[in-house]
Amino acid sequence: GYTIKPWGPLTFKVYTKEGKTLEYGNPSMVDSYFPVRLNYPNIEYASLVRHLGWALTRVTDVNNNFVDYTYHSNLTYTPGYYNYSNVHVTSISYGNYTGGTKEVVGKMDFLYTERANPYTTYIDGMETSSQYLLDKIEVRGINDLLTDTYEMSYAAQDDNDFLMQIKKVNSSGEFVLPLEFEWSPMSYPYAHSGYLIFGPTPAFATPQDAAHFEPTHYG
Repeated sequence: GYTIKPWGPLTFKVYTKEGKTLEYGNPSMVDSYFPVRLNYPNIEYASLVRHLGWALTRVTDVNNNFVDYTYHSNLTYTPGYYNYSNVHVTSISYGNYTGGTKEVVGKMDFLYTERANPYTTYIDGMETSSQYLLDKIEVRGINDLLTDTYEMSYAAQDDNDFLMQIKKVNSSGEFVLPLEFEWSPMSYPYAHSGYLIFGPTPAFATPQDAAHFEPTHYG
């Protein structure tokens, strides 16, 4: 059975028709619970106050192949609580269990840079933050040898970070022309708004959605 805490199970599994097993949450990796707010940093003994989700930590199939996910978050302390924010995946590894031995045959490491304009959102009244942008993806083979790197470039404008290009570089430093992205400015034409004017006195205007009515004058 599963170890049940006041906020739910430490882990749970999902079994698919294809024979895959998906595991969510990992007691040895507190960052796999996101976002969390704890009285103590040790997940085994924590009195969890707020809990929004369990991250996918492993996928296995009937042939003992696996995909493992590793996460990281920022730990901060406010009076009475430890807070975890900016949860993000740091690596995905692939391999097989043969004779009880775990063999990793491939891995992707995710490296991040800080956003020019970090932002905060709220889920169910709980504050969550997004502080990082994906900077590089390092692809590694057997024996953790680096084979390729994907480098991301961004441009900051109007409190947003726009992905501008992705460049693939091999282990020898060679690269091809990057994949580039172009962005068009967003616009909100006045055709999408209208007014109802009430009169004769006093007169005032109320913005409305023009898609739902034709502007009409009263009075």
